[in-house]
Amino acid sequence: MMKDVNRAALYCRLSKEDLDKEGKLDESQSIQNQKELLIEYATRNNIEIHEVYVDDDYSGFEGRPAFNSMIKAAKRLEFNIVLCKTQSRFTRDMESVEKYIHGLFPLLGIRFVGVVDNVDTKVPGNKKSRQINGLINEWYSEDLSENIRYVFKQKKEKGLFTGAFAPYGYKKDPQNKHKFLIDEPAAEVVRKIFDLYLEGYGYLQITDILTSEKIPTPTQYKKQKGFNFKNPNGAQFSDRYGVWGRTTIQSMLVNQVYIGHMVQCKEKKVSYKSKKTIKLPESEWIVVKNCHDPIINPEIFYRVKKLREANRKVCSSEEGNLAKAHVLASKVKCLDCTSNMSKSNNILRCQFAFKTRNKGCTSHIIKIDILHEIILDRINKLVNNYINESEDLDKLAKELSDKEGLKKEIISKESDLKNLEMKHNDIVNALSSLYIDKVKGIITENDFIFLKQNFDAELLNYQKAISKLKKQITLNENQANKKIDVGKLLSKHKDLTVLTREMADDFIDYIEVGQKDEIDNQEVVIHWNI
Repeated sequence: MMKDVNRAALYCRLSKEDLDKEGKLDESQSIQNQKELLIEYATRNNIEIHEVYVDDDYSGFEGRPAFNSMIKAAKRLEFNIVLCKTQSRFTRDMESVEKYIHGLFPLLGIRFVGVVDNVDTKVPGNKKSRQINGLINEWYSEDLSENIRYVFKQKKEKGLFTGAFAPYGYKKDPQNKHKFLIDEPAAEVVRKIFDLYLEGYGYLQITDILTSEKIPTPTQYKKQKGFNFKNPNGAQFSDRYGVWGRTTIQSMLVNQVYIGHMVQCKEKKVSYKSKKTIKLPESEWIVVKNCHDPIINPEIFYRVKKLREANRKVCSSEEGNLAKAHVLASKVKCLDCTSNMSKSNNILRCQFAFKTRNKGCTSHIIKIDILHEIILDRINKLVNNYINESEDLDKLAKELSDKEGLKKEIISKESDLKNLEMKHNDIVNALSSLYIDKVKGIITENDFIFLKQNFDAELLNYQKAISKLKKQITLNENQANKKIDVGKLLSKHKDLTVLTREMADDFIDYIEVGQKDEIDNQEVVIHWNI
């Protein structure tokens, strides 16, 4: 790109937070108006337009496809200006302000302009206002998230449904989207599942019956009804082959929605910035009774509950020690479909192959004792190779003792860092006071410029010193951790004969097991933690 050519990427964003209370679009925030505003600004300032990037219905935090495309183009130096209506259209996240506007863009020689709020990285002294804008935008998003959460919680406590899709067996009432009506074709399947369990059929037997009768899975059924639904549990293979899963049956048999109760708030987001959720204990669920017509008679529901509890007790007493998780639990995966390998007696097998009766994948069976032998052999080789590569054990012992000195050095540098950061904050506060004194007319323009230049120079020195010290601390921590890891290898796991859970956690991230070939060769891939 020619250095004397000003070429801009125009970025527009619209999200649900830009809708007014009646759900109508606020025209001042519309995509079309944003485009027109930015094109007019570019034309007036003789700026060539590289491309218009648009994210429609995305928040200022979550993954945005057009935004990501623009960042990739920026790294290829395809433009040297980013134009947005306001800084909040670019991002409401203070971390992203620092990462891109104050970090990446200056390195790439890219100027950022917020047309309406006068944000311009080309203007000296504009950084503080950008940071203040960033904080205000983030506070706005946090407050908005809290308000929305409060409104939704109030609705849930009234027994009003707030989700996107009704549970299998129900449909949303066309007259009131917060209420359920029975969806008879799916409700018949739900009744069948409860009846089969009462007749003595197990989970897997029920899934076999439903699959063999070619009854669509809940996901398939929703798609047949025209809903753009994706299985949140990631069981795309099961849905593709029309195979019912054990967990689907289990969750239906315990779901109080089928006796007319509204059950919500089973999980929550970890942060307003993230889509990641965590499950809540049952004591924190919001359960409102008798909100809609039941599909299952409560008497049948509680008979099933009593039967499930009795079956669980029988399984626990019969299995005894076999019920305990094996030492590699959750660490062994199928090499082909990436499903977990589940334990059955003295073998591990692909969970997905088992659920789909080998329709979606093959069994990948491996004996647990053989897998243990393979792992022990490789760990012993790993430890012996490390020892052989070192000059002698005395040297290693000395290195391990050195970590105590490194720890003391880290503590000393962290203390220095704390003092530097305090001084840095004092300068920032002094600058803020200086701005206020200038606005109030307490100091003259010339005095302000002189004092600010001194403060800025001092601030820059502290920032450099803090950055340098943080790098030194990180380097020392890495060195200390490395020596600690060596100590674990030598002192805890030398000349291994039995594989333990502690050993597996220390050494192994996860293991992939392949399918046996014609001559019984089987690939085992170990992904190490070290």
